[in-house]
Amino acid sequence: MLAIDKWMDEEKPYLDPHLKLLDVTRAIDLNRTYISRLFNNGFGKSFQEYVRDRRIAYACALLLDDVHAPIGDVAMRCGFSSHSSFHRTFLAVMDGVTPGQYRRQHLPAK
Repeated sequence: MLAIDKWMDEEKPYLDPHLKLLDVTRAIDLNRTYISRLFNNGFGKSFQEYVRDRRIAYACALLLDDVHAPIGDVAMRCGFSSHSSFHRTFLAVMDGVTPGQYRRQHLPAK
């Protein structure tokens, strides 16, 4: 698990909208079944959920670091294939909060 987290932290492969479990197996040099089990048992979530959570965390940081970036640009920079899939995923993960609401709620008051 540490090797996966390190690779994700350093290389940020989750920003690639085409990232697959096979890419992880190539980078970490373990077989697909074992890596899949690592995600499910070690991280307590599937590979897709892990990648989704990484992308949303990166999006939250971008929303606050680059306050003038359009939400659609943030979506693309975070590895989502479309603005609508980003919006839908963000709402689900962030308990009904939209990316715009998140940005407004977390920016310091002027």
